[in-house]
Amino acid sequence: RCRKAMIALGVSSVLLQRYQELKEEHLQSKTIEIDPSVTGTHGENLPWFWTMNADLQAGNWMSECEFAFLWVKFHHTKANIDCCTKEVALLKMEMRWTVNFFQHHSNKWRRFAAEAEAKWDVGRVCFAKKQTKTWGILHEQVVTLIHHFHLA
Repeated sequence: RCRKAMIALGVSSVLLQRYQELKEEHLQSKTIEIDPSVTGTHGENLPWFWTMNADLQAGNWMSECEFAFLWVKFHHTKANIDCCTKEVALLKMEMRWTVNFFQHHSNKWRRFAAEAEAKWDVGRVCFAKKQTKTWGILHEQVVTLIHHFHLA
């Protein structure tokens, strides 16, 4: 409607060229990988209205738009950082929980082995010691990997 109004008002062809018709495909984002080492690809896949040279001397409205855009971009970035911070904290807690889980089961089977030894039940002692060893190895492996990758 705006373009039709501009034509009806008889604006120059320069203005019509500058403010093109806004189509549905202009409003869709394209996710591509941009090679930062190649020059001139900064605005290659952006619609025309992102790459047009706005006349900043035309009034204060453009600086207000830039401020609003930067404000939204700031909050979007801050939300991403906050989300990543929460994910890292949760991941560290889950690693501690995993270590504690394996340690708990190793201790539990150690107690079962001690109880079976007190009753002279050789079969249960062997099984409990095998389980103690299995859970202990899992515990050691997790602790080693956490320290190896500096995750703690």
